[in-house]
Amino acid sequence: MTKYFYKTKNLFILFSMTLLLFFLLISCENDSRKIYDREDFIPISGPPPMPMIFEGNFTVCKSKIIFFCLNYEPGPENIDIFGEIVHGGSPTAKTLSGKYMHIILGPVSLDDEKKSEVNFYIGDKDGDSVKANESWKFSEKLSSPTTIYLDLSFDRLPKKEK
Repeated sequence: MTKYFYKTKNLFILFSMTLLLFFLLISCENDSRKIYDREDFIPISGPPPMPMIFEGNFTVCKSKIIFFCLNYEPGPENIDIFGEIVHGGSPTAKTLSGKYMHIILGPVSLDDEKKSEVNFYIGDKDGDSVKANESWKFSEKLSSPTTIYLDLSFDRLPKKEK
């Protein structure tokens, strides 16, 4: 009877661990960069909203334990950086040593207004890109171009394309 109990207990633990791992892998799926058709969207009615202009410092994780960054350092210069909403996106800009600037974008579609969140990336728009840990939520249309100072941190640098 005791042998049966331990066997059942071990099977239950194994099943629970497998189930936990399965749900953990599903929850870690990165769908933050869904491919949207940039030509097929419902534009915002009326005049286009004024753009948001982002600039600030940026750091990259240099040492990590499992999922936790222990040390962020200023990012290198000459890395591509850009911002995206859903259909609205900025042109690619280049970073300076530990700083970025000239990320200029605004909402262009009803989906952009509904999401109302700007995400930032370093790397290639069509290749390896790394999403910033921070994002910017907007709630209203701006009446004039507005500069927003936002410090960004990234978990890693993008991989070099060969």
